[in-house]
Amino acid sequence: MKKGPRKGARASRVPAAAAAAAALLALSRDLAEARTEEQVTESLALALEALFPGRSFAVRLVDPKTLALRTLHARGRLRSAARPRIALRRSAVEKTGLAGALLAECGVLVTEVDEPLFEGSELATAVPLAVGGQLFGVVNLEYGAGREEDRKRDAPLLYQLANHAALGVRNVRSIEELTYLKTLQAAAEHAERLAGIGRLVAGIVHELNNPLTAVNMYSDVLVEKLSHAGHDPGDVEKLRAILEGGQRIQRLARDLVAYARPAGARTEPVDLADVVEEAARLAKPALKERGAVLETRLLPSPPVEGSRASLVQVVVNLVTNAAHAVASGGRVTVALAPEDGGVRLTVEDDGAGMAEPVAARAFEPFFTTRPAHGIGLGLPIVQGIVERHGGTVALVTAPGAGTRVAVTLPVKHGR
Repeated sequence: MKKGPRKGARASRVPAAAAAAAALLALSRDLAEARTEEQVTESLALALEALFPGRSFAVRLVDPKTLALRTLHARGRLRSAARPRIALRRSAVEKTGLAGALLAECGVLVTEVDEPLFEGSELATAVPLAVGGQLFGVVNLEYGAGREEDRKRDAPLLYQLANHAALGVRNVRSIEELTYLKTLQAAAEHAERLAGIGRLVAGIVHELNNPLTAVNMYSDVLVEKLSHAGHDPGDVEKLRAILEGGQRIQRLARDLVAYARPAGARTEPVDLADVVEEAARLAKPALKERGAVLETRLLPSPPVEGSRASLVQVVVNLVTNAAHAVASGGRVTVALAPEDGGVRLTVEDDGAGMAEPVAARAFEPFFTTRPAHGIGLGLPIVQGIVERHGGTVALVTAPGAGTRVAVTLPVKHGR
């Protein structure tokens, strides 16, 4: 009578062992093909459903450095939060070669008994997904009351599944890191090519500058001379077109050089009120060309630490952009005021404003809606200079509501 049940038990264990081997083989195959953490989680969940039918389970993947939760897959109703805390039995931590003290520092609760996560569960087994002393996640398998024997019987197979899954997660993370490194390498190579093009352009601009200066200067003189001498107006207009073309090329060259210019290391305390006054003088031709009126509202403000020439360029670019945006007789307002440990400079115009798609690309190099006035480097240059000074740039605009650019710079602290 005693031998019969033992034979039956042996017979039932043979198919169970074969099913377990088949499930592990399928899991290994799926993990080898996985390229994302979601695919790893789905493969592990399928294996858990096949080998432990009717059990509640949770698969949580974490960042191995911070142990922050990255992925959660649960079958069953969680007791409280959608992202329950991670708790591991001390014996499981030691068995998988993890450092309990480090886990505790990262917020993992090391316990003597596994904590159930799901409603209706009284018992649980939490197994770390660990490789080489790093925790990549946790698998929880849970049971109702009176299922202690099932829990003990399932534990060895659950550890096998966890070992397979841990290797799969590590491989996916390695692929992600390799892809990221390749992306960085490609970006570095692209930046080096752009730097080479920049050096070439700088050389060309330098060679063009002197003859362009002569073309513009002599054209300007001849336009004035011939127009007052009563020459054919058609010829005068042709000469004026030559002058305008030369000036446009020179502006383009100037913007390219400014965009490519490296940041200077020397800084000094700079009074932005003086900067605004100097910039207003330099931007006077652009304001005059558009018939725009410049208004300044400069409150006493502390100095900022920076390059005076670069900050003048910021204001000149903003005022010039604003002048080009307004209609004849339009208004450009420059305001300066202290604000929260910094200084806030705003340049506002009462022009037509920008639609949202245009505003979204306003700081994109070489993007412009007015090609006759430049090549779209004004705002990118402003942004680059301001960020090098530790400040921020914000753009507020809407169709029919004008445009306001706000620059915030940190004040100079005493040494």
